Amino acid sequence: MKIDRRKFLKISGASTAGALVIGFNWPGMVKAASAGETELSGYIKFLADGTVVIMSPNPEIGQGVKTSMPMIVAEEMDVDWQKVVIEQAALDTTKYKRQVAGGSGSIRTSYKTLREAGATIRQLFIETAAQKWNVKPKHCSAKEGIVTHKSGKSARYEDLIEAAKSRELPSGVKLKEPSEFSIIGKGKVNFDAEKIVKGEMKYGMDTVMPEMKYAGIIHTPAFGGKYISHDDSSLASSFPEVKTYKIGNAIAVVGSNTWEIFQAKKLVKVEWELPNTESSESQLEDMKKMIEKGKLKEKKSIGDIGQAMAQADEVLEANYFTPFLPHNTMEPMNFYANVTGNKVHLLGPIQTPEGTRKKISNDLGIPQENITLELTRMGGGFGRRLRNDFVVEAAMISKKAGVPIKLVWTREDDMTGGFYKPATLHNYKASIKEGKLTGWELKGLGMKSPRSVDEKNFPVGAIENIKIESNVAPSKVTTFAWRAPNHNYLGFSEQCFLDEIAEKIGKDAISHRLEMLDGINSEIKYSAAKMKGIVEKVREMSSWRKDKSKKQGFAAYYSYSSYVAMVAEVSEVNGKINVDKVYAAVDCGQVINALGAEAQIQGSIIDAIGHAFYGEIKIKDGTPQSQNFHNYRLGRMSCKPDDIEVAFIESNDDPTGLGEPGMAPASPAVVNAIYQATGKRYYNLPLSQYGIV
Repeated sequence: MKIDRRKFLKISGASTAGALVIGFNWPGMVKAASAGETELSGYIKFLADGTVVIMSPNPEIGQGVKTSMPMIVAEEMDVDWQKVVIEQAALDTTKYKRQVAGGSGSIRTSYKTLREAGATIRQLFIETAAQKWNVKPKHCSAKEGIVTHKSGKSARYEDLIEAAKSRELPSGVKLKEPSEFSIIGKGKVNFDAEKIVKGEMKYGMDTVMPEMKYAGIIHTPAFGGKYISHDDSSLASSFPEVKTYKIGNAIAVVGSNTWEIFQAKKLVKVEWELPNTESSESQLEDMKKMIEKGKLKEKKSIGDIGQAMAQADEVLEANYFTPFLPHNTMEPMNFYANVTGNKVHLLGPIQTPEGTRKKISNDLGIPQENITLELTRMGGGFGRRLRNDFVVEAAMISKKAGVPIKLVWTREDDMTGGFYKPATLHNYKASIKEGKLTGWELKGLGMKSPRSVDEKNFPVGAIENIKIESNVAPSKVTTFAWRAPNHNYLGFSEQCFLDEIAEKIGKDAISHRLEMLDGINSEIKYSAAKMKGIVEKVREMSSWRKDKSKKQGFAAYYSYSSYVAMVAEVSEVNGKINVDKVYAAVDCGQVINALGAEAQIQGSIIDAIGHAFYGEIKIKDGTPQSQNFHNYRLGRMSCKPDDIEVAFIESNDDPTGLGEPGMAPASPAVVNAIYQATGKRYYNLPLSQYGIV
């Protein structure tokens, strides 16, 4: 790690008197902070009473990084976790890198640098104490914020602040061995948990600022619709203070409170051009025709799939469909924006703060350095808040209205005019000869989505002949990343089809998977050994198929550099399916927060099953047919597994993704178990259409 040796530690100004303030770039160079740093900047702050303030740079959407990222720093600093206070950092591309909540990448991309930042501070205090005692640093050690010499001398970090302030930052620091960890790998309660439970946590919806006005938004009622004109004359009698503004292809309604603007929206008459005739039925037929007519692009070809199919004893074929899904975050889209002249102040919940600042800079013609963006905790994201459309709208409204604006979308605004998980269709063919899977053909389509297949993932490398094709199905429906994008629907279709193949060739699903992994060649991006490890672990955990009365289904999937295998147990009661238990074996490298990691897998399982049971948005004449929870059903307590057992493979490897990898295998494990219970295979989601849930 490179250290800027021209910089020295300094005592901060009066606002943090008696404190040592250390700035660092995550990931990047550790450096000394200037005395004038504000509270929301990139530093670790040691207070005179021993309190350690650690900034958490990445957006917090419930994935727990606000707790786990500081855990990594605190581990290498060797401080008492009970003395740590965590604060959310604002967007700062100088001090931080990749301030993004997406792709399960926060910990994966920052682990080493966070450790180096903490270890540098630990070494700083060791060297400071050694100089004070006139001993060699190698004879000193640190633990829980105390430096100790082999003679027994000791000093607390806070007692060394004055002596440390003029020292150069150490370089070439040594990181701990995993066996030395006392914080990493342990279970730590989410830092915000108490505030959340008490209702004290501040989300974007809680933002209130001086002179702030509220704004609502009116979008086209059908995808692809275009604004023609609007008439707001009826507002004069009921809401004389409410103003309307045309913002792009929408109308903003600005008033004094949310009730006022939501009522006023109903009175504004808007004329739209609505040429969209799409329906869910026509979209599915269009995808089927694209596959039938071969309107696909080759993504992967190994061996001779044509010959494999021609010489097969049997060719198994299946089509799998998944519908559009809204993100449905509990906290609706909202953001605060104050555009004053050539400056912008932004505050709220967004997964991509840096990209958002760039977009607003381009659209408003304001330099990025004049745009301040602060982050609030988010009431859900799931990929929806990777998009910044609502933030841009807030800034544009503020600029036009000339006042600070808090834009608030209604549930209906987002469910009918936001971004969906694309509807998908996957056609599979498998050639079977002499009891062996010899060929695999996949044709995938996603509505307005280029990511309907993964040509580098399993079972590529495990089958001699493979052909994978895909294309984008045209649509005016807006789609974007939905938790575990492409893996969430590929996991369902792929793992269910593999289960059917195993039965067709007369093999146990897990035994067949292990045989396939034994035959892996080099054309893969995943580790066959790690995949086998989780498969064997979940077989052991679940006592797979030993109790014939238990109806079990299996699935295993690799995504975001992590491996997750699941066994689901279901029962049928009066024609309805109950998920009795789900076992999950996970290899995600070094686990940071044991409590948080378990919660991520449990949450993924519940989320995936709920959507597999009920999730669906239908389209008619380009218009969504569900607007709110009265006609769109989320997963409820009744679809939650009665029990979930999670086991993590012990590993000293760097941590990999965890927020999304549990999504892909959950629904196919349940669907495969349903087949064992009912003798029926289901190829389309949601399962509610079959009356079994």
